[in-house]
Amino acid sequence: MKSLILLFTAGLIVLLAACTVTGEMEPASGDLFEVATVAARPSATATPHTTPTSPPLDPTVLTTTPWPPDPIASPTPVPPFPGMVYTTDEGLWHINANWQPELLFDRSGVLEPNGRRLLYEQEGDIWLADLQTNTQQNLTNTPDANECCAQWWPSRPDTFLVMRQIPDSAYEIGQITAVTLDGDYTVLVEELGASLPAISPDGQTIAFEVNGQPALYHLESGIELLTLLTRQPNQSIGAGSPSWSPDGQKVAWQARLVDEAGQTLQTVVIYELTTASDYLLHPYQPGGIDSWGPAPVWSPNGEFVAFSVMDQNWSQHGLWVVSIDYTGRYVGDSDDPVWRPADPIWSPDGRYLLYRIGEDYFLTVPPDFTAKINVHLPPGARVLGWQELP
Repeated sequence: MKSLILLFTAGLIVLLAACTVTGEMEPASGDLFEVATVAARPSATATPHTTPTSPPLDPTVLTTTPWPPDPIASPTPVPPFPGMVYTTDEGLWHINANWQPELLFDRSGVLEPNGRRLLYEQEGDIWLADLQTNTQQNLTNTPDANECCAQWWPSRPDTFLVMRQIPDSAYEIGQITAVTLDGDYTVLVEELGASLPAISPDGQTIAFEVNGQPALYHLESGIELLTLLTRQPNQSIGAGSPSWSPDGQKVAWQARLVDEAGQTLQTVVIYELTTASDYLLHPYQPGGIDSWGPAPVWSPNGEFVAFSVMDQNWSQHGLWVVSIDYTGRYVGDSDDPVWRPADPIWSPDGRYLLYRIGEDYFLTVPPDFTAKINVHLPPGARVLGWQELP
């Protein structure tokens, strides 16, 4: 991993050496790419969670100020980085240490952390592909149900998690189910969930949503139902789409609440396991799709949380990055009437954030996220992340 991080740093040092803390950048020397300069914009700010003496909108109030769209990125993009994993119609690709794409498999899937094996979906079952021996095996083989959304289980290399889909359950993703590479099949949570679960970094706890409410599944003690927003004047409706912090001490949830005025708001709630307390990041009035939305994405150092916002205000609809000290930034402004920034992915060292607008990918840099650098990928490519392969 250290070598991979050095490659990332070397690949962008020419570009980002001129980047200042204000977000202004100068074109790098050479002809590899050009840089779009984005002026610094006002940051969104919030006040920490406290018990209010008067009824404000929220104990944590994020205030925003609109700003004009950014300049478009340079038409001369940077190449994809070594370690980047993406999918196209041809299959799953990986960028090697020489900055060259390699086709790993003829369809998309979920790579094992060591990159040797791949879980993929085929005709409602989960299959295993061994990339070293070029063999495939059906691991579920369940004619009465479909499985999807496989996740490798940290600390349990021969076990993975799937969502078991039952007929006539159109509005739920399925039941949380553990499957071993030997074919053992155990339903962990009978109730259906409408968002994907998340496994803690140590593999001991699963955060999930059941009947619209947040919960934890502990391997040692079973299910623990959570009650969020207990110290606030708002009424929680529910939460889903969880995501663990890198240290395993916090869970970020997409959540909905009703304030004292009866107004429905959507927000990200950070739940701290050690204190059983929580606080809000960026409450807003939702518009559009009636769903939890994608899970928030933590930066590798746990300092930032990136998440998609489906705001009624189109100028605020898109990708936000909020630090755990409550300062927020709207990322990748776009004047496109259809597409807004989405799908955030952090580099392994946390120095860069990749995101998508329509079919195009862009790179930005913390802490102000004002740089906007186009990344060249094949047409229709979808980046899944970065991963070191043997």
